[in-house]
Amino acid sequence: MDLSLFGHLESLVILLMAGYFCVLVWIASRADSGKNYDDYILASRSVGHIATIGSLASGFRDGMGLVLWIGMAFTIGYGGLWLIFGIIFSLVVVALLGPRVRRESKANGYVTIGDLLSHELGAKTEVVLSLIIVAFSALYVAIQIYVISNLFEGLFSLNPEISALLTVLVVGLYLYQGGYGAVVRTDVLQFFLIISLVFFPLLLRPSLDDVFRFKSLFSLDVVDQVALFLIGSLYILSGAEVWQRVFSAKNDHVVTYSFPIAGVFLLVMTLVLIFIGYGVKNLIGAGIAADDVLFKVFEVSDLSPWLLAYLAVIVVAVSMSTLDTFAYVFSSTVIENVLPKKIVTSKMEYVRLSRFIVTFLLIVMALLSLSITDVIKFLFDSASLLFVMAPVFLGVVTGIIEKSKCLDRSIAISVSCGATVYIIMFVNGAFESLIMNIVPVFVSTVLCAVSVVYCKVLERRYAGQSCRIKISEQ
Repeated sequence: MDLSLFGHLESLVILLMAGYFCVLVWIASRADSGKNYDDYILASRSVGHIATIGSLASGFRDGMGLVLWIGMAFTIGYGGLWLIFGIIFSLVVVALLGPRVRRESKANGYVTIGDLLSHELGAKTEVVLSLIIVAFSALYVAIQIYVISNLFEGLFSLNPEISALLTVLVVGLYLYQGGYGAVVRTDVLQFFLIISLVFFPLLLRPSLDDVFRFKSLFSLDVVDQVALFLIGSLYILSGAEVWQRVFSAKNDHVVTYSFPIAGVFLLVMTLVLIFIGYGVKNLIGAGIAADDVLFKVFEVSDLSPWLLAYLAVIVVAVSMSTLDTFAYVFSSTVIENVLPKKIVTSKMEYVRLSRFIVTFLLIVMALLSLSITDVIKFLFDSASLLFVMAPVFLGVVTGIIEKSKCLDRSIAISVSCGATVYIIMFVNGAFESLIMNIVPVFVSTVLCAVSVVYCKVLERRYAGQSCRIKISEQ
């Protein structure tokens, strides 16, 4: 490629990204799925502290997160941190419940949360929730492709189709080679890249008035604060990728300590992004749409091209970190919990089918990403679908929901009703207020609670009738 065709910034971005992509492909090749299929499927269930912390923190701090938090500095300052507080709360909950779940997953060979649901509850619930996981994972892949494509489009004046194609090619290549092992390994690299952003605000020199305006933490009304906290909490508890990281952990110690520590790192990373937003505000002024702020940074001539090129690589890195995670969640859930079991009879067939599904997903979602307009609204709206599963996950891992035909059928109907409410609200644009994102999961939770009580009453009634029949026979 003749770099003289591009400006200084564009040439630096090309060189740094080419190097970064080469490192990704090399890391994926080290996973060597051809020799170790267990590594491809779930990283051999041997992921340690650093890899778990890095994978969690970088997985949650995605490209959409950069757009969101840098943009929030322009509007509500620290007010969005209630979302992070909710995430940290739920990471602690998972750390407490996770060790038992990890041991069960290892003993029973669970690969996805759907496997756990199938074993602990039943096939009907497994299929319904797996379809929701598949739908959300696909939407989230589209969001990450959107962020990367917009960056490429702005830097290189490429049309959106070419930008999306470049994204798909890179991610598809290293996922094709390494599977889940590649996801975890590349997430660790991406984690350290994100952490390196801690020095970035020092170069942008944000206003100290903005930095020390802590009262902006309460810039939203109480209802919105509660809504953000609940959204953060539910995002973790209903996240299939979160529970897969529990399954892949080396031991209980990793789950107990790595999950809360990841939350601390996530908070620090979020504060850094807010400070970057404050710094950008000084350079380009206010009055810019929140989801455009990140991309406007690359138009600031006062910043060093090396600095902007490095930021561009980090944007791509964090977007790919989440993209590859959800692409793997999508493929593993489809294979394990949606398709008939007889389709995959060996680990070799699993790997081949997974590669095909990931490739298909990336291509379709690249096309969908071209239709996204308001990406921040799209993020919150799509997340509401995921939340309807939270009461089921919590009920199963705590033992409140136990296996029975009655509960399997009733829980599947309850979650389906919650998802139906979500679809109706989504189609009618009913998510304008943050608190409205909680309505579908509220419906799902109430119906699940009623189902648990109803089925237990039925079981006791039938148990009582059986006892009376046996006594009369005697």
